[in-house]
Amino acid sequence: MVACSAAAALLDQAIEVDPTYALAHALRSWCHAQMGVYNWTKDTTAHREAAMASAQHAASLDDGDPLVLTMLATAECLAHEPASAATHIRRALKIDPNFAWGWIRCGLINTYVGRSEVALSDFEKVLRLSPLDPLLYMAHIGLSQLHLYEGRYEDAITSAEKCLLENPKAVWANRSLAAAAAMAGDEAKAARCVALMERYSPGISVGGIMDAIPLHAEPMREIYRDALLRAGFRR
Repeated sequence: MVACSAAAALLDQAIEVDPTYALAHALRSWCHAQMGVYNWTKDTTAHREAAMASAQHAASLDDGDPLVLTMLATAECLAHEPASAATHIRRALKIDPNFAWGWIRCGLINTYVGRSEVALSDFEKVLRLSPLDPLLYMAHIGLSQLHLYEGRYEDAITSAEKCLLENPKAVWANRSLAAAAAMAGDEAKAARCVALMERYSPGISVGGIMDAIPLHAEPMREIYRDALLRAGFRR
């Protein structure tokens, strides 16, 4: 969260120098998105709306930059507008078919709407395309969620742990690891992950996690909610 705040302050300075700098507005959108998705705020709605406003403004300045379009798709996904998100992420990937971050976001969008096979293909493409990518941990957490929904609990644990190995600062990945461990019957691991999350985000609850993660497919929401409750998160 500290790094996100520092980045946001620098982006605000860049925007003050050049208000037409689309990329700065797009990355500012991502800062707001992270605040909500990673349970760094109690007001998820406010950051979700700010993310959308910044992303839309960035796209109005430059709709030919794949990163700008990817940030717009991300904001739309968080705002529960999956159809618009899918349109813009496809446009980003048409402009740059080798854009790893775009494929990660594409995989996450497809995960959230329940298109598991397509999402799996997206994440596998990222692993082939950019095996040393600094954002690869996000693909692993997406895979963890897919495995959880499909009942492959050990695979879900493995992918969540890979996420944490790739980026130890991604403490929020313990939400998914706790859920997978609980469903796999590893109560001790689930409890450790819940304890980590409670220190990381005091007052965290199942409701707060479900509000942060934009699962659009109701069957997936039910599976994840049940897994989080089994893990021991408060309601």
